[in-house]
Amino acid sequence: MFENRNYGIDILKAICMFYVVILHALGRWGLLDPAITGGQQYYAAWFLETLAFCAVDCFALITGYLSYRDGVSKLKLGNIILLWLEIVFYGALNISIKKIFGLSIQENELRLSFCPILSNAYWYFTAYLGLYLFIPIIMNGLRIISDRHSKVILAGIILIFTIMETCTGNFNTASGYSFVWLLILCIGGGIIKKIDLFPKVSSNAKIFIILSCCILSYCLKMNSGILRSDIILSKVFINTVEYISPFMFITAVSYLLLFSKLAIKSEKLKRMAKGMGEGAFAVFVLNNPRFVYDSFLHSIFEVSPVSSVLKIVISLTLCAIVFVLGTFVMDYARRKLFYYIGINRLLCRLDLLLNEQ
Repeated sequence: MFENRNYGIDILKAICMFYVVILHALGRWGLLDPAITGGQQYYAAWFLETLAFCAVDCFALITGYLSYRDGVSKLKLGNIILLWLEIVFYGALNISIKKIFGLSIQENELRLSFCPILSNAYWYFTAYLGLYLFIPIIMNGLRIISDRHSKVILAGIILIFTIMETCTGNFNTASGYSFVWLLILCIGGGIIKKIDLFPKVSSNAKIFIILSCCILSYCLKMNSGILRSDIILSKVFINTVEYISPFMFITAVSYLLLFSKLAIKSEKLKRMAKGMGEGAFAVFVLNNPRFVYDSFLHSIFEVSPVSSVLKIVISLTLCAIVFVLGTFVMDYARRKLFYYIGINRLLCRLDLLLNEQ
């Protein structure tokens, strides 16, 4: 079943959403502020931040990797509409729960739920929408160029949009919080699949690269104060925990290479991986302070900046695990509902109508 599906990528999506929950919790609990958090807690928090920071880069690379194919790529508006409907569904559910239990509702709650692009409530979805319209053009372009040219482009991405952009900021990627950066990563992901990058590199070597980049990024971040910021090239070693950092880019590429080749033979594990992949976007949607579910879980596991390192690590891990698993269960029910009321069939018909010759 699902013969063409890459189950390793589905598992990577779940891991990335686990990382995203950790990133948001670290920021919300104030653990990354040296003025609040001191000593071992501060260093532990930043290590977790560094470990998880590649998640967004992984998602954009995955988009390019899964979008590339040998045949003609077509625009599938149904997919992006389905993501928007998912945001609307959880927004409406959240408002309903608040109404039932008499909880306060923000004045702009409806606008945030039904028009996320206008409010930029979800920056990644806003940037992804802009990217999505260009995916057929990107993938059809990559399909007709040679592997040699593809490798040159990939090298150019590393040199120009990670190293040079980290140093100068002249290419307007907004440190990675932009449509431009997602577009670049999408191209990179497509190239990685097209040329089958580093097919002979072992899984152990990829894990070693991931850990090495994380540790090096962390050590440089913690000692960035000793580097001279007025020297342009030194910014590569100062701004290591950013989406556009070459360290984060290499880490994300290594994750993609590792999990895209992951072989899963058990049918049960395949079904679980498929469910996790399909539920990943719901984690992103619900991991927002205005949602009752998010606020409830974060209040249960919340720690203070003076908590022990062990308590911080355990609380963050448990919060992320419970959040992700709980969301997967909820989104399974949402997918069943969408299926039974015919939303999926309707969107498939829309795509067929759009792409018929």
